[in-house]
Amino acid sequence: MKPHGTVNELSVERRKALLKAYMKQIAISRSIHLPDICKAVALSPAPRFWVSPMRAAIVISQIRRGDRLDNMRPTTRDMFMEIYRRAISLQAEHPDLTMLAIARKVVESPAPQWYLTPDTVKVLICRSRRMSRRHNRRPKH
Repeated sequence: MKPHGTVNELSVERRKALLKAYMKQIAISRSIHLPDICKAVALSPAPRFWVSPMRAAIVISQIRRGDRLDNMRPTTRDMFMEIYRRAISLQAEHPDLTMLAIARKVVESPAPQWYLTPDTVKVLICRSRRMSRRHNRRPKH
């Protein structure tokens, strides 16, 4: 299990991509109903898996040792199981690559979904919009 409070170095990139997916869902929706928009965003394809290659390699190793990842949230467990499946397939094709190199290739490939709950999408979107407003304010001189 990763240490509590660990900061994901991909958070800024993820925030921008999530906001883009959110705006895309709003543009294609007939009506703006936030729970439906957030659910659609959560289930939409993501540009990558939002986890570091090192963390993915560690969890792949845990799964190989028989860990069923029972201590993880279901969405996170589903994400790591998908990463594991892809890593095993890639390793069969390229047995000369290290697990870290394989994990890097997998996590940087497009993900089938965001592996977030609709409520988490809502929280992240609201936080992103609030941060954008704060960042765009100009100090008065």
